[in-house]
Amino acid sequence: MSNKRIIQSVQSLFLSGQKLTAIQINKSLGTNDARKVISTLRREGMKIKDIRLENHCKPYWYVNDSNQLSLFGKGCNDD
Repeated sequence: MSNKRIIQSVQSLFLSGQKLTAIQINKSLGTNDARKVISTLRREGMKIKDIRLENHCKPYWYVNDSNQLSLFGKGCNDD
């Protein structure tokens, strides 16, 4: 999968409203570049938020200005 296609796929995952860890993104796309892609999307202006949970899991999600933030959704290990 090309880098551009990976970026588009990660963007689509976030736009669908999912909260995902880098591990979950890597597994679903068969890559190991999730954090790099998230950084790229942030530089391009996509509002991706994250929070470090007590169990050291770090879910990422897209925040649209009209969306209300929800800090805790599915657990980190939920697929």
